[in-house]
Amino acid sequence: MVVVSVVSKQPSTGAPFETPAVQPLPSILLLGDSYAAGTGASLPGKSWAGLVSTNTDWTVTNLARGGTGFLKSYQTGGFSACGQEECPDFQTMAERAYRDGVDPDLIVVSGGRNDLSQPVGQEQTAVRSLFLFLEKRFPHARIVATNPLWDASDAPAALSKLGDYIRERVGGANFLDLGQPLAGRPDRVADDDVHPNDQGHAAIARAIRPLLGDALKN
Repeated sequence: MVVVSVVSKQPSTGAPFETPAVQPLPSILLLGDSYAAGTGASLPGKSWAGLVSTNTDWTVTNLARGGTGFLKSYQTGGFSACGQEECPDFQTMAERAYRDGVDPDLIVVSGGRNDLSQPVGQEQTAVRSLFLFLEKRFPHARIVATNPLWDASDAPAALSKLGDYIRERVGGANFLDLGQPLAGRPDRVADDDVHPNDQGHAAIARAIRPLLGDALKN
């Protein structure tokens, strides 16, 4: 991280005048699914990512896309999922970030529920591929991942197994276990019974904010 200090001389005295050092704001790159993209929130600023960005001094580049996962994507017909014709998977969005010169301090991967219909072997290969790409292309960023999130209903066993695999791949210190903030709380879920509403996004933000703060410090 670059620290800029400017020194200017005062013509009357010749004494140096130092302006305060300027520290860039901590930057986060977010890759994920519809929960991370903010689906279900009434406004972008009420999504969990929006709340985290608004209530801290962090800048968040949100490249999450609805309907996607480590493996799941839409090549066409993705309007109902992410609002666009094409909804790329996590790695494709990471590749776009790299090409665009995004240089984050912290990369957060949050998703996985959309991959549960995929073969487990292919799912795990996609998880490995993503984190290998991130480690290679963003060597100065810390890379963390959350457990895959679920709605108010009972989460399937496959979701926990995927979370265990993600934890194994990133390492325990880089795994942000949020629990399931929507579990048993239909009041936190939108009318579609899938996505968090404003209350749900606020609950996720409360769970993840301190963990992101710790990750940026270490």
